[in-house]
Amino acid sequence: MFMDIPKSATGKPAIEVARMAVIRAGEILMDRFHSVKKVSYKGRGNIVTDVDTAVEEEMFAILGREYPDMALLGEESAAGRGDSGYVWIVDPLDGTRNYASGIPFFSTVVGLALDGEVLVGINFDPARNDMFEAERGRGAFLNGERMKVSGKTAIEDSILGMDLSYNNEGAVNGLEVIGSIWPGMQTARIMGSSALGISYAAAGLTDLYFHHQLEPWDQVAGLLLVEEAGGIIADRTQRHSLVAAIGLAISATLIAVIGASALPIAGLTAIIAVAGFASGTVAPSRDLIVRSVTPKGSTGKVFAFVSVGLDVGGVVAPLMFGWIMDNAGSRWVFWLTAMIMFGAIATVFGTRPTRGPKSLGGIEL
Repeated sequence: MFMDIPKSATGKPAIEVARMAVIRAGEILMDRFHSVKKVSYKGRGNIVTDVDTAVEEEMFAILGREYPDMALLGEESAAGRGDSGYVWIVDPLDGTRNYASGIPFFSTVVGLALDGEVLVGINFDPARNDMFEAERGRGAFLNGERMKVSGKTAIEDSILGMDLSYNNEGAVNGLEVIGSIWPGMQTARIMGSSALGISYAAAGLTDLYFHHQLEPWDQVAGLLLVEEAGGIIADRTQRHSLVAAIGLAISATLIAVIGASALPIAGLTAIIAVAGFASGTVAPSRDLIVRSVTPKGSTGKVFAFVSVGLDVGGVVAPLMFGWIMDNAGSRWVFWLTAMIMFGAIATVFGTRPTRGPKSLGGIEL
């Protein structure tokens, strides 16, 4: 069903404002494509350029000018503005590694969500001038032509699109998925842009697309494009609380063992590695649990609160553990960590989702 979205300050429909934002973003991206870029790292293999930031600022300026009362959420500025039910979500440059390497396969994304449900989504590829767009209840279009997902029903007849996660375990998992199917498919493609990967599947250019973990700005347009093009979005599991609890329990138990035992170096190294792996498996489910319990109209506030909380914890914990090591002994660092993690299990099972499975916060690809 189509929802009537308020017109902008200058009387434009939301879809037109979204087009303005991505077209301007595309102009900047193409102007800077062959120039020298300042590159910094957000994590291993996860880069950001000065162009990302400049494009996001320009998109925010356009969206904020047209809809001053709506919140803004972007990949490069994890802060929402205000607490409106409407939130503009922006990925200024999806496929940054491709862009920085001179590979012309990248895009810019904007979506408008209301209480977690995506109403408008556009993914624009400026190198090819391809505009993938959708409005809820009005269909999905590629350059003005209605698009539809592939009609293939068998994996062996299909082209699979995928991308490697910045999470090491997720990247390995993706490759293992391909290895477990091969040669039972036509071929596979590592896209280098999750937004374009989803859009290509929505347009029937590929038959499937999968990714270990995506953020809201990666998928905001893609969720709507696929749905409006007649496709299906699938999560790996709906039992996120159980997954998180098991990972926490394994990690906490092993950390407690380290605190209680005098282990040889080889054994200590192995236990730390397994504990770290178990802890790493918690992150995707943790993020989805947080999103699922976010009250309506509070996406930006909760996202900012959680992000700040993680940063504060990263500063306070070393100071606290250092004091404990000096005054109570190093074993108490492990025991206290284990107790905190066991306590976290109770919070995992104490959550109550506030949104349905179709919401932006409740879907992971």
